Order: sequence, then structure tokens, then C-alpha cells
Amino acid sequence: MGDAPASRDDLDELATRISGWLDELQVDNPLIEAVDRDETGERRWFVRLEGEERDHTTVWLHLRQRTLHHESYVLPAPVDDPAAFYENLLRRNVRLRGVAFAIGEEDAAYLVGTPGWTATTSTASWRCTTRRSSAASAPPSASASPRSSAAPPADVRRDCIKVHEMT
Repeated sequence: MGDAPASRDDLDELATRISGWLDELQVDNPLIEAVDRDETGERRWFVRLEGEERDHTTVWLHLRQRTLHHESYVLPAPVDDPAAFYENLLRRNVRLRGVAFAIGEEDAAYLVGTPGWTATTSTASWRCTTRRSSAASAPPSASASPRSSAAPPADVRRDCIKVHEMT
């Protein structure tokens, strides 16, 4: 699988890998509320995550012939001073790697990315850390294992970072 478009068999194999990876993540990460697969035949998943400012947020994953596109809604269209808002997004894009702010439906802000599907064929591991959600709380808990399927205590948040090792 080089730069050529993926075959139907390649895409089916990648879709199976992604589904398995998402199933494993859902068990291992208490911040993932649900993982749903598109029922229209598209190779698309909807991952609902526990939110901080909102109840939850959803990340859409769409396996295409050459890419694994992902996007998530960030903010509605601004009411006051939209030019300054969109300028701010463009300036932030300069510092982002692998994702970018985009304007989507109804002029809302989205975070999108489209890595090549070769990134889905790399071996990857997850490094998870825990931290207390309150600044006044005790230091981060060492007892919450990153592979534990049990939910951490209510005052502990788990952050996971994907670490790629390209093969």
C-alpha cells in the first residue's frame, strides 16, 4: 500500500483494524462514551467523548481511498466580529500539526485532519497519564493504570497521547 489508491480489500482490512482499535479504546478509556459505525456502507465511525464545557463531543472518522479523515465540531459561527474570529482561527492553524481549523456547516468552526491511510498501518501505542481535575487536589494518582478498564475516581482525568512508530 504505497501512494496508489487503496483497493477495496485493503480498505476492508483497514476498516477492520480501525473498528478493533476503537473497540479496544472504548474499553480502555473512560472518556469514550460510545463508538458507532455508519450503517450506510461508508467506512465511517462516530466516537462520542465526554466533554468538559459541553456534555460530550463527537469525532467523525472517515476512511477514504487514500486518507483517514477526521473532524470534530468546535464552536458555532460567531455573532460578534466574525472577521476577527476567523482571523484568529487562521493564525492558530500555523501552530497546529496534523489538524487545522476549518469553517463548516452554518459557518461553524471544526477541527479537521486528513493523514494518509499509511498512518493507519503503522504500529502505535498509547501513553496515558492521569491528573486531578482540581488544581487544589493532591498530586496525580499513580494507582490509575492506563490499561485499566475500571473508571478512575471522579476527580481524576485521564489523557492519552498516541505515539506512532512507523513501520
